[in-house]
Amino acid sequence: MILLAVGLALAGPADLAGEALAFELGLDGVRGSAAEISPAWASACRAGHKRACAVDAAVPWLQGARDPARVLEALAGPCGPKDPVACLADGVGRAWFAEPADLPGALRALDAACQARLERGCVEASRVRLGDGAGLEGLVASCGRGFAPACALLGDAYRERGGGDADAAYRKGCDGGSVVACTGLAEGAPPEVAVGLLERSCGAGHAWGCAVLGDLWDRGVAGPRDAAKALSLFEQGCARELGFACNAAGTVVDVGAEGVPIVEARAADRYAAACRLGTPDGCYNLG
Repeated sequence: MILLAVGLALAGPADLAGEALAFELGLDGVRGSAAEISPAWASACRAGHKRACAVDAAVPWLQGARDPARVLEALAGPCGPKDPVACLADGVGRAWFAEPADLPGALRALDAACQARLERGCVEASRVRLGDGAGLEGLVASCGRGFAPACALLGDAYRERGGGDADAAYRKGCDGGSVVACTGLAEGAPPEVAVGLLERSCGAGHAWGCAVLGDLWDRGVAGPRDAAKALSLFEQGCARELGFACNAAGTVVDVGAEGVPIVEARAADRYAAACRLGTPDGCYNLG
């Protein structure tokens, strides 16, 4: 279970519920299965967060997924210091699931969660502000307090914008338990270091970690080219709905290699999945 290895030294009920919500919605790029997510809500429930107790009962799983809007609705309540998770749910809903998005309203709710010392609220407020090119002060502060997902997002921002030590941020996040940060640290690291980091992140369910590791094996960077191992890793990423991984898996079985026969039907299926998930190369290859 990766959920709570996020640098929360003294995780309380609200922290546990906030991270269960982030895990369910894939806010950090790691979305769990029902078998992984339900124990996270149960942990928050046992710790005393009453609305966390209602999520699984109120929102059914259908074919391995459930409606994010209904999950957010199950956590709804008066936004304030007594229940910052209600603020978090409101803000996340307004920012990422409303049509059209209500970013000013989202920031009011997320800032309220942050002011109530819910670190996940601070991170999500910073994520919204990053989209407008705002500064990184919130992430720097949250990472400094030891919240590993903030360090991962800070590393991404430094890598894209410059102005800071991305690897240092990723390293702190990875050491704190964020597998997303481990994946970020692996990119650009020597192969012998990258493989270990990516095995850790892929094993914990980070689809992009699986895809990057698969690419290293497919290109012969991690060692002698192993197309079968690469395909297995691409399939793991595809199963977690990463379009790049689905397209890569399709390419391996479309072209074939030692240990991997050509299977056109399987290739078409993976290309179709990639296209559905918004990867243009999948649409092109399917055509």
